[in-house]
Amino acid sequence: MLWRTEEAERRNHSKEMVLPSKYISAIVRAVHSGLDALQNDRRLPDSLIGKFGKKFVELFEAPATQEERDVLSRIPRDNSDNPKQDILMEMLDLLVRYKCLQEGISHHIVMPRNVLKKMKNDKDYFDDATFSGWRREFLGDEIVSWFKHRRNLEIKFLDGKFELKMQGVEV
Repeated sequence: MLWRTEEAERRNHSKEMVLPSKYISAIVRAVHSGLDALQNDRRLPDSLIGKFGKKFVELFEAPATQEERDVLSRIPRDNSDNPKQDILMEMLDLLVRYKCLQEGISHHIVMPRNVLKKMKNDKDYFDDATFSGWRREFLGDEIVSWFKHRRNLEIKFLDGKFELKMQGVEV
C-alpha cells in the first residue's frame, strides 16, 4: 500500500503505526462493499475505520494507475491449460468426498492425494490399481469411469438440476 508508506513518512511513524498489517486483509475483503461494510466488520477497530474508512473506499474506487497496472501484470496468472477440466476434477473429488461422508469413511483412504494430484497434472494419467478392488466396489463403475474418461465429461445445467454426462464413451 503506497498510501500507507506515504502516510508513515508524512507523520514520521512506522507503517505499522499508521495501519497494522494484521488489518489489511480484512480491509481488502470488505472495502468493495463500501464504508458500511468496513464499519460492520468486527475484525476492524472502529477508531481505524473512523480515521481512514473513507480514504480506503476512495482508494478502492479510484482508477488504477499505470504503476499499479504494471504491478498487477507481474502477478502470475492461472497456468492451467484447461480450467474447465480442473473444475471437473474438483467436482469428481467432491463427489467422492460426499460419498465418503455418507458412508462414514475417510476420503483420504478412498482417494489418495498423490493420485488425485497426478490426475490433475496429467490429463492422461489413470492408475488402474488405485481404482480396482474395494475402491472400485465402493465408488462404483460409473464414478471410476468418470475418472478414467474425465476428458469426455460435460456438465449441463437444466431446470433446477445439473447433469454430469460422458460424451462418446461406453461405460
